[in-house]
Amino acid sequence: MKIKIENLYFAFNENHILKNINIEFEKSKVYSLLGKNGTGKTTLLKNLLGILKPSSGKISIGNRVVSDIKEKDLSKIISYVPQTINSNLTFDVLTMVLMGRNPYLNALTKPTKEDYELSYEAIRIVGIDKLIEKDFSKLSGGEKQLVMIARAIAQDTEFIVMDEPTSNLDIKNQNEVMNLIWDISRKYNKGIILSIHDPLLCYKYCDEGVMIKDGELMISGQIDDIFTEEHLSKLYDVEFTTIRGVNSEKIIVPSFTLNKRH
Repeated sequence: MKIKIENLYFAFNENHILKNINIEFEKSKVYSLLGKNGTGKTTLLKNLLGILKPSSGKISIGNRVVSDIKEKDLSKIISYVPQTINSNLTFDVLTMVLMGRNPYLNALTKPTKEDYELSYEAIRIVGIDKLIEKDFSKLSGGEKQLVMIARAIAQDTEFIVMDEPTSNLDIKNQNEVMNLIWDISRKYNKGIILSIHDPLLCYKYCDEGVMIKDGELMISGQIDDIFTEEHLSKLYDVEFTTIRGVNSEKIIVPSFTLNKRH
């Protein structure tokens, strides 16, 4: 199964936010959307999720057009990990993860044994067993992010969309969350599409990148092919430089980070 975006335009109040976007996403890969703030990354994700509808063009999953798929049915294909989470939710962690099973339940139906088993398994995969009875509202930012990822796994979809999953996390938690995302894509055959600000995390953990500049697709492809000084400098309007890591691997960083200001 593939997600295919064809000639997508999206406008709001006659302001074209996305222009002529053409991309494909497959399962068992991690994709990153890269670009400056306000360039249309979140808008593209919301079009994928059916929250927004393209002004023209189309998004299809398999042989079905997203705009023709009912919300509940689409939620069985794509799950969503938002950037911001309502911190006032006082449910325990198990209940939060069980919410991922809602697309499979009717209004008056209680979760089944299978729903609980899938939720427990998702909690185990993410490694938050010790939090299962904790109040979600009292968790740290990193813990909340893991709960939301567990909920997306319990939803048992082909694709998972994540809007800046490492925002507001410290360096250690950023690394752990990205490691987890990579593992999920491989072990459970998920296509994962995320927006991210840190090019280094993207280079280390993502299979393919999608660079968006001023609402247009600048370039997309394999990370090793598109991660160049030229492309990153053009994307962010900041000069990038190549340095070598401890094992002589290529690392491309903003040039200004190499010189201390005195």
